[in-house]
Amino acid sequence: MYKLNEVENEIVKENAGAGTWGALDGMLTRAFGNSKIDSLNQKKATIIQTYPLPKNPDDLLEIANMAASNFKNIKVHKVALTDNARNENKINQPIKNAWKTKAEQALNLLAIYSRTNDFIRQQIELLKAQLVEEKKGWFK
Repeated sequence: MYKLNEVENEIVKENAGAGTWGALDGMLTRAFGNSKIDSLNQKKATIIQTYPLPKNPDDLLEIANMAASNFKNIKVHKVALTDNARNENKINQPIKNAWKTKAEQALNLLAIYSRTNDFIRQQIELLKAQLVEEKKGWFK
């Protein structure tokens, strides 16, 4: 979490510097993107993907819960009609995928412990349900 917070702080600093050129800055960012922020977001996804998982079932449950919660709370537009929506998807999709992968990795390891522990088995089923993307409609 410390490494993720460091990257997030760098993103905030980079965003704070944006906009000094007003409308021109906005047009350039939409046209060409912001490679520094793109790089920081990729770094964030890599940290999530490469974080080693513990062997302790309690720690695995904690990581699986955190990863599933983060996956569920990151917004990705099903249909991105505006530049802002497309940019948001470009930023959020790799991070959302990284959290889902991390949750699935933790759940796969937890399956070993679920053979003898009903509580873990129940938690696995609840978390798997959170990782299924809801299909409510075209624009949700």
